Amino acid sequence: MEKLDELKNAIAEFSDTSFGKERPFTAPLHHLKKEVDEAIESGELEEFADMQLLLIDAFRKRFPDSSTAMLLDSCMQKVKICKERKWGKPDENGVVEHIRDVD
Repeated sequence: MEKLDELKNAIAEFSDTSFGKERPFTAPLHHLKKEVDEAIESGELEEFADMQLLLIDAFRKRFPDSSTAMLLDSCMQKVKICKERKWGKPDENGVVEHIRDVD
């Protein structure tokens, strides 16, 4: 957890200094869209690092009082939810969506 906190702080320092503290949390998410396409295209480790940096930057801007522990706890809770869902078949890109209940 300590290393993740260090990373979050390093990202914050870089991002706020380079792009301004007032930049909205949506800015790194829009940038993330571009990085996802690059990762799909290249499959390079660096693109995965870019995506992670942008996710952490968006998280810390959107939830400034939340810890990385809280984020990881939320991820673990989401895994539990996903395990309980029913899943459909993969589409042409291999994407599998959970089946939504229709009333």
